[in-house]
Amino acid sequence: MADRRGFLNHEQIAWQDSASARRVYEVDSSGNGWTTLNPLPVLLVSEPVPTATFIEYQTVSSVPTNTETTVLSFTVTGSSIRLSAIGGQGEAFAEWFIYINSVLKMKRRSGLTDLSVEIPMYEHKLSVGDILEVKVKHFELPTVDFTADVRYFT
Repeated sequence: MADRRGFLNHEQIAWQDSASARRVYEVDSSGNGWTTLNPLPVLLVSEPVPTATFIEYQTVSSVPTNTETTVLSFTVTGSSIRLSAIGGQGEAFAEWFIYINSVLKMKRRSGLTDLSVEIPMYEHKLSVGDILEVKVKHFELPTVDFTADVRYFT
């Protein structure tokens, strides 16, 4: 991670080679880069550790053919969250849609042989009041059942 101390006019990215050697990759304001041994302690900045992991799970029965149908709807309450992944499965090949606050963010298709999807969300942050919806549309003749889950941490 970058060390952004006020007295520096360049960036430092540090890593530990061994218990005694700490190397620093530095880039100055002109874009010149170099690696040095750093005898001084380097401040490494990191994100806070997640406090807990949660899963929301919902199932919808008798989803009609070729109709976008909500399988899971989730409103963030209490405090903001970071998404980990969204999963979906059903009894038919389908297209999955992820909406945040009614805006389509991504879509995925399940395979012909694997009827489930796993969508990594790379810690996408949602604020209090944000609404996440997972919708599905399938192409089979009968009505079928689908399940979706969202995994997140605070």
